[in-house]
Amino acid sequence: MKPTLTIAIPTYNRNDTLRRNLALLLPQITEQCCLLIVDNASTVPVAETLSDLLEEHPQVQVAIRRNPVNIGACANVLRCLEIAETEWVWTLSDDDEPLAGCVATILGAVASHPDAVYLNFASEHGNRTRAYSTSGQSEFVEALDSFDAVLFLPSGVLRRTALRDHFKIGYMYAYSLAPHLAVLLSVLGPDKRCYFLSDRLIKWTMPCSEQRWPLRSYLLGIATLEELLECGASRKALAQKILAGGYPSLEGCVVYLIKYAMSKNSYTRCLHEYDQVVNRLYYFKRSPLWRLKKMLYRLIFLAPRIAVPVLASMPAIARRLKNSCPEIATAEERL
Repeated sequence: MKPTLTIAIPTYNRNDTLRRNLALLLPQITEQCCLLIVDNASTVPVAETLSDLLEEHPQVQVAIRRNPVNIGACANVLRCLEIAETEWVWTLSDDDEPLAGCVATILGAVASHPDAVYLNFASEHGNRTRAYSTSGQSEFVEALDSFDAVLFLPSGVLRRTALRDHFKIGYMYAYSLAPHLAVLLSVLGPDKRCYFLSDRLIKWTMPCSEQRWPLRSYLLGIATLEELLECGASRKALAQKILAGGYPSLEGCVVYLIKYAMSKNSYTRCLHEYDQVVNRLYYFKRSPLWRLKKMLYRLIFLAPRIAVPVLASMPAIARRLKNSCPEIATAEERL
């Protein structure tokens, strides 16, 4: 039987964690599946770490590819999609624990939804109370119950054969930190259906601080996905979903960028980054109060020697900015 599903695992320097999770996954893999591991130039090649474990499961079709250099996490995700040869691909993070029966759940969903280009499963990154489906780009964005649920890579299964001509879009938007979403959004015509299911596939473990995305990269990158949307209403809807998903408040962004500017003595650079954040996700907040707020915060970066001491001397404003710090911590935990 020709496999219909590739379980692809991009990995870098998590050999022991990968081995533990593979021990849970390998007994679930049937002849309908194959396993692809793309080693992003780990210090110790994963092939050396896994050889004895894989020998215990000779029935599993396994391919291990090793990049000659570290090409970055996002590009390595796209490499998984590129190398896979089956119709469907489930990209599983090396540090996420697969639940019992997860492979059977995916295979059942694939068989039950022959018209799907994307299947999204429930996770800790959302509070899904019902299953639903969407058709086309606008409906996909507007019906999202949680942006985090689609941002979280292992919660989605992609129909590779429907997306392969758009992989180049993923490389173009690797900076977004969501290349899989860039590829999907670029292909969602009116006849392309996505299904959102209530089953769970993995147990998520929060990565340590050294393994999370830098918050600055998230602040600047994630909003570039808006460029892939065809109408203003969809761009506005996506901005609202991202902000609702735990993206820091405007005050949180300001606090984070001020701290960075002070540590690097680089207010001009952070002013540019502040403008990027405001002109993307906060662009649609255009009431007179919001316009005034965005302008006043901008002054902090234009005249830091005056603005920062003034803000620090005003307890109400200083307290409000300080209270934004937990939002920053929350955002960092999610990356």
